[in-house]
Amino acid sequence: MRHRDDDGYSTIEAVVTLPAMILMTMLVVQYALLWHGRHVAESAARQGVRAARGYQATAATGQAAATGYLTQVAPNLLTGPTVATSRTATTSMLMDAAQARPEAGSRPEPVTRRWAPARAAETG
Repeated sequence: MRHRDDDGYSTIEAVVTLPAMILMTMLVVQYALLWHGRHVAESAARQGVRAARGYQATAATGQAAATGYLTQVAPNLLTGPTVATSRTATTSMLMDAAQARPEAGSRPEPVTRRWAPARAAETG
């Protein structure tokens, strides 16, 4: 038996609970996209460094490899990707920056990754 005082309680409960659940779901999705975007940017930087440190490779080779990786793997995940490379006779470094595509109503998050391989230990 229902009491007369409980009329409409489930409707009010749904009005309060559903927006909170939708908000939590959107936050989880946004965090997952940002996390994935950072990993894609790091992988692109690794690919660029791997290409730039090859025999007779140039910084432009690494930049092209990183840009190609970003457009091939996640063309719509990151907006406005920029790739900067630096290469000397003994080191190569690559930095890429972009913004993770935001979900509706949220602000874009910057994604920046820098990758430089560790130097090999010198043997004497």
